[in-house]
Amino acid sequence: MSLWISLLSQHNGVSEKATRLIFGIILSYPVFWIFRGTFLSKSSADLQHVFFIITGLALSWWTFDLDAIYHGSFCILVTYMIISVFNPTYYSTLLSFIFNFGYLVVGYWFTETDSYDICWTMPHCVLTLRLIAVSFDTWDGTKKTESLGNDQLKNRLKTPPSLLELFSSVFFPASYFIGPQFSLVRYRSFVKQNEDGDIPVPPYFMALRRILLGVMYLIFHIVGSIYIPLDWITTPNYLNRSFGPVKVVLAFLWVKIMMSKYIGSWLLSEGSMIFSGLAYDPSSETDAWCGGANVRIKQWEFSGNLQNMIDSFNINTNLWSASYIYKRLKGLNNRTLSAGITLLFLALWHGLHSGYYTTFFLEFLMLNFERSLSGIGKQVSPYLGKFGGSIIGVIYIMLVLPHCFLPFGLLTWDKYWPVIKGSYGMPYGFFLIWPFVIKGIQSNL
Repeated sequence: MSLWISLLSQHNGVSEKATRLIFGIILSYPVFWIFRGTFLSKSSADLQHVFFIITGLALSWWTFDLDAIYHGSFCILVTYMIISVFNPTYYSTLLSFIFNFGYLVVGYWFTETDSYDICWTMPHCVLTLRLIAVSFDTWDGTKKTESLGNDQLKNRLKTPPSLLELFSSVFFPASYFIGPQFSLVRYRSFVKQNEDGDIPVPPYFMALRRILLGVMYLIFHIVGSIYIPLDWITTPNYLNRSFGPVKVVLAFLWVKIMMSKYIGSWLLSEGSMIFSGLAYDPSSETDAWCGGANVRIKQWEFSGNLQNMIDSFNINTNLWSASYIYKRLKGLNNRTLSAGITLLFLALWHGLHSGYYTTFFLEFLMLNFERSLSGIGKQVSPYLGKFGGSIIGVIYIMLVLPHCFLPFGLLTWDKYWPVIKGSYGMPYGFFLIWPFVIKGIQSNL
């Protein structure tokens, strides 16, 4: 198997670790084929947990060796002990947050290189959010209902999780590698519906569409990277071009090629979630089987502003950060500060590379810019019409999206700074001074 993976990686021009990751996700499909096609799909909760733990551990070992299992298991055990020994309180929740998030950050410190790392910290960042959420939800389960928001009421745990539940939900094969996030309440409901035989038959054709679409995005990334690789934007071929339509289009194509690996991987994971049945969310206002969606393709590809793109990208992580970070900071009585802290948390959650912080800083500036224009946009839109507004939105995204994800892709200052310098820092300068410009405009109206 190792030789086959190595040869396939060399043929496609991708790392062996990346190939193992993709096949780790794909191998979850036969796991759920076995689960759905045998007595296991209607077995007891404990037997389901054992099956998901064994298969999840096997896939983790094959993809990341034993490191991911050691680190993940240790954090699960510590979190379980915190909840069990100290009981669900503010202090135990804070302790769980500090331990799990601190463990991840220390892991980054020891493992990060100057490129994108595929090692035990990748599934561990998913695990970290899941364990933090369980701690919060268990604490919320002890509070009075009138003191809770809608998200808290939906996800609160009236009974603490068992150790078997924690291991099963964390190592669940469909979401272990790259997400998506889901609450333990929903996971319990999934297991109970299986046990009672109440869960609907998964829409396998829908899962197949996600698989095919995911493969298409990954092929686009592999083929596109042959002609416009990740470091292309740092070469004279790009830097020495004069600004114009060709340079804008090439930069936009570069960022689309780079981001397609994430889109493709999430689509494969979503297909596995559908196949497993965990994607079923009857409380959804749109599609009951979209509970595993981490990207909305149409919205991502055709959005005319950054906010819509963010809402369509890494959906469940964004919902998690809104529920467990942003909304928990309401005591600050400052939305801008709460948003800034949330983005800082997300940057640190991604890793220690300066590129993450630069990307989320520019995102913060751009979102403030878009919010300040929302009122003006409503006044101007009747004159532009729907088509005119769409054209302006497309041009805006083509201009700013490459700069927004440039540091995210290149990671280190020495790689992305020459590109920013080559554009005279235009996006950053413009969005930095915009608050002062709009304040001056508003004062003169």
